[in-house]
Amino acid sequence: MKRALFATLLMSTAAVLGSTLIAAPTFAATADQAALQAHVQQKTRAEVRQELVAAEKSGELARLDTTIYDHS
Repeated sequence: MKRALFATLLMSTAAVLGSTLIAAPTFAATADQAALQAHVQQKTRAEVRQELVAAEKSGELARLDTTIYDHS
């Protein structure tokens, strides 16, 4: 009788904990996605192009090329 009671208790505890653990990553992933979307800025192609042209003119891209991609 005690074995059956213990087994039932164990199974119900495992079912409750299992559903809690399965639901937790889904909530975390949703929270991460919401935080990411809050920091994303929408830019038009023209705005991105203007930033690229400005970076080229200021020499920022050339400096990045020599510091990041130059492995000599």
